[in-house]
This record gives sequence, structure tokens and C-alpha cells, in this order.
Amino acid sequence: MALEQFLDEENQCITEYFIFLDFLINTTEDVYLLCNNGIVVNYLGDNEAAKHVVNNLNINISCPNINANYSGICKDLNAFYEKRCHKYMATLWHDYLNTPWRIASTIAAFVLLVLTFIQTYPIFVFVKRVI
Repeated sequence: MALEQFLDEENQCITEYFIFLDFLINTTEDVYLLCNNGIVVNYLGDNEAAKHVVNNLNINISCPNINANYSGICKDLNAFYEKRCHKYMATLWHDYLNTPWRIASTIAAFVLLVLTFIQTYPIFVFVKRVI
């Protein structure tokens, strides 16, 4: 990045990449997700340390001409994030299906809810006929 800042102000692809990476990484979970998908290799071993390294790389760095492809990716990511179904699925996986015990208890609760509705359905039919 320093060499790009010093020599070539027009073609700063490494600086642009690190600015984009800084945009993507805000939490240790972001580092974990990027490492699991093979986008980033964390040789530091600690996700918190990797987060701090990436977030501190762009201090006092200027990049006036960021590639338009990166802004398109950011817009697509934000549009994906704003969809309600994706938020609900993320909440479902994060809060209710993140361990085997929670998966089993969520399935059991759903089955019990369905059985309760099946059990009360004949009562509604009977009351409807009587009235």
C-alpha cells in the first residue's frame, strides 16, 4: 500500500482492496465468516487481532478513485441485508438453530404447536355446527 501511495496514484488496486476489506470487517464474526469461506487467511490465529489489523491498515490512507465494482458489491450486500426474509433466516439460524440441542428443542416446540392446533381443530368444527 505504501508503494502504491508513493508511486502510482491512478492504479491503487491493493489499497482499494484493503479499503473494501475494512468495510466488510467490523466484528470478529466477520473475520470468522471470511476465513471459513476461504476469502481471508488468518495467520494471526485470533479473530480479534485480525479485525484490529484490517481496521487499522487504512489509517491516513487516501484513495480518491475507488473502483466502481467495489461500490456495486457494497450496494448488493446492503440490498441483500435489507430484505426481511434474509434477516428472519439469519435470526432463526443464529438464535434457534446454532447448536444441536437448540435444533432439537425448536423442532419439538414446533411439533407440539402443530399437534395442539390439530387437537383443537375438531372443537372449532363442533362449535361451528352447534351455532
